[in-house]
Amino acid sequence: MKMGDKTGKPAKWAVALATLALFALLGAGYFFSGQLRHTAEGEVRLPQSACDLNRKPCRVILPDGTELTAEISPRPIAAMSPLSVRLLWPDGEAREVRLDLVGVEMEMSMNQTRLQETAPGAYLGQTTLPVCVTGPMRWNAEFILVREQGNIIVPFEFSSGM
Repeated sequence: MKMGDKTGKPAKWAVALATLALFALLGAGYFFSGQLRHTAEGEVRLPQSACDLNRKPCRVILPDGTELTAEISPRPIAAMSPLSVRLLWPDGEAREVRLDLVGVEMEMSMNQTRLQETAPGAYLGQTTLPVCVTGPMRWNAEFILVREQGNIIVPFEFSSGM
């Protein structure tokens, strides 16, 4: 099979194929970019919980068998109102517990809250959601348990009202 003409240029089909492959690769990268995240060695990212923090406290069983309960109140969760964040992990041990709140449909400024340990296994913090001018908004809430042997990330999704 001949790759090009006598001038040494590649055939048009080869250029078209290479262009198509490049666009396919870029499209796949874009599609998976939201799903792939760099994780540190030993870090565990749990699947998104089906529990809605806007309706009730949510319980999750971690890979080590311990139970964690996360809660944001008052409910319904509203923007521009003080929110109390509570995490109970009585059989676990973390050097630090953080909550990252990230807008799903709209990129908002970084909203990270460090929770303070108020009793063994009980963590508490305060935060406020920024207002979204388009109305109610969906949020990803990721509780990050910072441990010696690697972080555990526990994700939830909820919607906030105005």
